[in-house]
Amino acid sequence: MNYFKSKLVVLTILLVTCIINVYGQKTVISWNGDWNGKNQEGDLNVTLSIDVDKKSNLNPHNTNSLCNGFITVYITEPGKSQSILSTYELILKKKDANALQFSYKGGREGTDVGEGICEASLNNGEMQLKILQSDGEDVLFDQVVYSQSTAIKNGNNKNNNIGDTILSIIVLLAYAGIIVHMIYVYFKGSRYKEIYTQEGMIAKRAEENKPAEMTVEEYDKCVDLLENAFATWSIDSQTEDGDEIRKPTKMKQINASSLLIDQAIALRPTDEEIIGRINELTEVINSNEKRYFDGSKALVWLGVIVGILLGFIMGPGVSILTLISTGCYILASRTPAFLVEKRAKRGGGNIHNGMIAGIFGMIAGAQTVRTVYKYSDGHKEYEDDNSQHWIAWVLGLCLLVAIALFMALWAIINYLRNYVFYF
Repeated sequence: MNYFKSKLVVLTILLVTCIINVYGQKTVISWNGDWNGKNQEGDLNVTLSIDVDKKSNLNPHNTNSLCNGFITVYITEPGKSQSILSTYELILKKKDANALQFSYKGGREGTDVGEGICEASLNNGEMQLKILQSDGEDVLFDQVVYSQSTAIKNGNNKNNNIGDTILSIIVLLAYAGIIVHMIYVYFKGSRYKEIYTQEGMIAKRAEENKPAEMTVEEYDKCVDLLENAFATWSIDSQTEDGDEIRKPTKMKQINASSLLIDQAIALRPTDEEIIGRINELTEVINSNEKRYFDGSKALVWLGVIVGILLGFIMGPGVSILTLISTGCYILASRTPAFLVEKRAKRGGGNIHNGMIAGIFGMIAGAQTVRTVYKYSDGHKEYEDDNSQHWIAWVLGLCLLVAIALFMALWAIINYLRNYVFYF
């Protein structure tokens, strides 16, 4: 038990570290909210409010106008006081993952002039506006680098991110629950952990204030329970005498037969033949429930290698997540013996081995194209084109990394196959 607790603590620490690193590296940046910026000279301050989800009354100078954004350009006077130089309304025209396109126009009727189209882009949490089309009027807000205010980053934008946060928490809790369940199954071991003996049954009967010998009714009931348990299994073959040889081929057969066997054990039989039959049936269940690694060893090595390399390239967060997911894949690929046998009969091989083998086959199949030039004097020159090899290597490595980055998904799929649905 101490060994189990120590292993559980280690894995818990790794999981928590992974979560901290993932969330520690994630800066909650959204288009929506208030942005501030200055020009390079420092004499212009610009405030920008954006709401890409709906048009709102963002223009304080025109309460009847609805827009997706509002810009106010302030000029800093020599005495450090500020006055409004110009304002603009923004109307969203196009939205992409990393860019927004707005049409803009003056925000104060009769005071602010100029209209056109601009594009907003994000880079490392900072935003810039670029003029794509204008009517020739000077526009000052495009020479500014905008950053979201601290208040927005730390919580005022909760309404826009609460859904993503809740979803992330649910996913992490579900993943943690999967890990805990697999660890429990690993350390739980066999379903039946003892070999039953007549002496042990007599001692149990004494503890429960039962007669030392089982009654005829108990004997008959035990026989019925054990025969019904045996009958729940599938027929595997027959002996030369015509007796059926059965074995469980589905988890529901194991669970159903275990309920019946447990009832027979609870009767504390003292007949040696019945006790021997109980031991035979429990041994069959234990041997068929015993788990073996039935995943892709190549995928495990790929996950370890890519996980280590990502630590140097992308930092410890992604690296730890990949390595933990690889460990989860190993646990999730531990398959009950009856299911291993069923899959072997079904054939088809391991899909991940096939994917990785296919990628290396593509790399190995790249060819060198040789061009032969013949000249009038009879000599020849050769020119080799190795571009196929380079393309195959680059494409193959990208595919291998992509497969490794989806390790958590492979682990979840194998968990569902080997711990939930057993198919």
